[in-house]
Amino acid sequence: MKKGFTLIELLAVIVILAIIALIAVPIVLNIINDARESGYKRSIDNYGKAVEQAIATYQINHPNEEIKGLYKAEDDKLIDSATGDPIEGLSINYDGSRMSSKRVVVYENGTIYMSGCSVGGHSVVDYTYGTPLCELQDGTSKEVSSKYICHLDKDRIFYVLENNKSSENISLIMDRNFTDSYVPVTTAWCTDGGSNNTTCKNINTTGETAPEGKDYIGHITEVFNNSEVTVSFPTASQVALADGKNYLDYPTLSQSWLYGNLNSSSAPYGYWTASPRVDGSNHAWLVSYNGLVFNYNVSNDNYTGVRPVITISKSLLD
Repeated sequence: MKKGFTLIELLAVIVILAIIALIAVPIVLNIINDARESGYKRSIDNYGKAVEQAIATYQINHPNEEIKGLYKAEDDKLIDSATGDPIEGLSINYDGSRMSSKRVVVYENGTIYMSGCSVGGHSVVDYTYGTPLCELQDGTSKEVSSKYICHLDKDRIFYVLENNKSSENISLIMDRNFTDSYVPVTTAWCTDGGSNNTTCKNINTTGETAPEGKDYIGHITEVFNNSEVTVSFPTASQVALADGKNYLDYPTLSQSWLYGNLNSSSAPYGYWTASPRVDGSNHAWLVSYNGLVFNYNVSNDNYTGVRPVITISKSLLD
């Protein structure tokens, strides 16, 4: 005589199937979501390449016109953000889901940066096409002390000074003091040499004039010639924290990239930070050739200059 399954056996099978379902369903859903996300990213990537190709084709056909700066991408058009008008004669040939991007930045070196990308109403991460603005040379990507070559007015070496994990931006310090015919090898931290605490002004403020009425920040920004780069000077806290120290302890820095390319007996001896000494109106913190962070009278500017910090989107680094 044939016997069927007992109730207990059936319940056991149901329980086993339920357990398998509990384990399998989330895995399957994750696979589906990952596949969908990958599809969105591929769409954005393909669209970005189509934008890149459209710009290259347009430049070939219009050699006397230059596409550089801020735009907005909509379907098959590239719209000038300043005028709101599409570029006549430029068509983005793209087969796939309709695409939009709030910002398309075309850089001097041909790199294209797209942000606020959306496909089918789904937002996707930002993308960069072409050579990144700053390319990793040594160290770990986006980590403090990592060395980069940044393609600005010319190739310049920078090190990651500060990387706030919750921020979309990252700050890098140049490997040497900035100088040209406009910014001297040495410069006072204050507009008047720090004669008193009412006229001693922080030259880290954009638009603030330094000696001879020159705006160092604004000038360096113009020299770097990149709308996505914000220029400032480092604070004493930034420098010390990059070395794992508190600058109020008068630390001697252990990482040479923070005080490289300085001289012991001739200019530049050091570089000013953007931090005044709280209890000394004519003193500010500086970094010297031997890595010492200390406060110094701002009137003694014969050997000390400025070292720029650039802040850019993390997506512009490789």
